[in-house]
Amino acid sequence: MTSFYEAGLVFSRDDVSRMANTLTDIIWDQSVESPSFSNYLNGSNEPYRVYKKPGLNGPIYHGWAFVGGYSPKAQDVLLYTLKAIWIGHRNPALERNATSYGGQLALAGHILRNFRVGGFNQALSYRWTLRNIREGLSAWIKPPSAH
Repeated sequence: MTSFYEAGLVFSRDDVSRMANTLTDIIWDQSVESPSFSNYLNGSNEPYRVYKKPGLNGPIYHGWAFVGGYSPKAQDVLLYTLKAIWIGHRNPALERNATSYGGQLALAGHILRNFRVGGFNQALSYRWTLRNIREGLSAWIKPPSAH
C-alpha cells in the first residue's frame, strides 16, 4: 500500500494512516517490552493455517514496517520490536520476526528508511536516535574472526 501511495497510485495518505492505525491500535498488543502482533487484522489470534500459536502469524518486518514512515507511533512499535529481539525477549511474534528470512535485517532497514521518509529525527515516545540504531546494529552484527 505504501509503495502505491508513494508512486501516486490508488491509495491516499489517509489510507496509509488508517493502515498504520490498524497496526498500532488493533494488531499490536501494546507491549513495549515484548511486543506481539495478532494473527489477523481484526486482532484475533485464532490459528492461521500452520501458525497455531497466538502471534505466530505476526511478522511485521515486510509490508507493515513501511507505515512507520507515516506514523511516529508505528515507528515506535517497530523500534520496540527490534529492541526486544536484540535483547533476547521471546514470544511467537518476536521469534517469527527474528528468525524469518531477512526478518531482523529487513526490520532494521525499514526503520532507517522510515526516519528518512517521515523526516523524523527520532521516534516520538521511544527516543531512539539513528546513533542508537547504529550501535545496536554493531552489537548484533559481529565481524568475522581472523583465522
